[in-house]
Amino acid sequence: MRQFDVQVRVGLKPSVFDPQGNAVEKSISGLGHTGVSEVRIGKYMHFYLESEDAVAAKMKVKELCDTVLCNPVIETYDFQICEMADGSPVAQQPDLTQPALTQFEEKRSEAKQAEAKQTEMEEQK
Repeated sequence: MRQFDVQVRVGLKPSVFDPQGNAVEKSISGLGHTGVSEVRIGKYMHFYLESEDAVAAKMKVKELCDTVLCNPVIETYDFQICEMADGSPVAQQPDLTQPALTQFEEKRSEAKQAEAKQTEMEEQK
């Protein structure tokens, strides 16, 4: 059996209101910080998994996410798997402090950038 280091992130779907994120956003604003918006709160899990190979490990983590770690009705998840050798990772651990953007977030970001660029062009006229 091979050992894998697993990191899972779970968050609410973009269409689901995040009351905890909303409360944090209001607190940030209330403390005088500006420029922070659309705060979302999620969960992070880290564990080790024994499996025959990487494919079986990925299937097992997906099954765990779909049945135990995530509520697929209102949440989405992503995960990183790193094979271990002699108790330490073979590859560098992914930096989960820099979350990957979902397709929805990427499109929203692109739309905001386009809007900002158009506003800037109009101001230059």
